[in-house]
Amino acid sequence: SLVGQNIGAIKIKRAEKVAHLSSQIAFFGLTGMGLIMFLFAEQLTAFFIPHDPEVIQDASLFIKIMAPSFGLLGVQQVLNGVFNGAGFTKASMLISILNLWIIRFPLAYLLSHKTLIGYEGIWWSFPISNAIAAIVAFIYFKQGYWKLRLFKGRH
Repeated sequence: SLVGQNIGAIKIKRAEKVAHLSSQIAFFGLTGMGLIMFLFAEQLTAFFIPHDPEVIQDASLFIKIMAPSFGLLGVQQVLNGVFNGAGFTKASMLISILNLWIIRFPLAYLLSHKTLIGYEGIWWSFPISNAIAAIVAFIYFKQGYWKLRLFKGRH
């Protein structure tokens, strides 16, 4: 909402600074959370499902696969918010479609059926697709097209 407020006040440079700062906070904060979850995956899982060693083992592995990507997922979400705040909802929609339908689902199938990792391939598709979507969102943000749309809308 800070980005949207600054855009509404036609303070584009300030909106861009807020977006950078928010992305950094999301990246480092969620990377730290991911590290904690990675280190305590078994305990976290056992808290919810205390008496099923197989579920604890599998769920812990999923957490350990996902946790390192939390920072990038945070960046993607922040930048999608920036695009939405700038009134360019099409960018966040396209990034979400790219993430889920174009990358994650096909990758989940390929990794789970065409490699030796089996069902874990489905899990690996999550952090891989999140990382790619975050990189795409970051590149798009840095290109600045979202700012040009703001100026076009003011005429």
